[in-house]
Amino acid sequence: PMSYWLSIYPKSDFLKRIEYGLVTQQTYDHESQKWETFNYTGFEFYFPRQTWIWFGGNLKSEVFAGRWFNRTDFGFGIFSQLFKQFYFDITLNSGHRVYYDYESPYGGTGKNISASVIFQPMDKFRTELKFLYQDFFRRSDKKKIYDYTILRSVTYYQFNKYLYLRGIVEYNAYFKRMETDVLASFT
Repeated sequence: PMSYWLSIYPKSDFLKRIEYGLVTQQTYDHESQKWETFNYTGFEFYFPRQTWIWFGGNLKSEVFAGRWFNRTDFGFGIFSQLFKQFYFDITLNSGHRVYYDYESPYGGTGKNISASVIFQPMDKFRTELKFLYQDFFRRSDKKKIYDYTILRSVTYYQFNKYLYLRGIVEYNAYFKRMETDVLASFT
């Protein structure tokens, strides 16, 4: 891959840094004898309190099951640490997608949305709440093939330097299923 990043440092107490990036990567798929491409360009803006806002576009393609698919999309996001103990981030991507079926793959459009909140009131305790959404519309007839929502909570507690506990609760709205997972680690 090749990349170029330009950083600008404005004389401002509010806007700390602006970055512009170009990234390109080309891969030849020998089996299908087709090229896969990834070309990104975008802007990133850095503010106080570790706040970061970005937007950009990907001109990209993918080879799957011997076929070439357009995967071009656009997105934006924000991350911020509002307080020492509280973070959040939101990301949205929208554009071309692939329905991955080895027998009969096809192209479409869709969007991905993710949002998370992290709360860490002390070094020993941290909890994360995350929302994930994805949908897919077939290109030929614009029919919605799926939409998928996952809600996830992950909590960590470090009892001492040897004992660690992690708990996950996840709800998958597509399968209408709740799953839990607990891990205790002693080192």
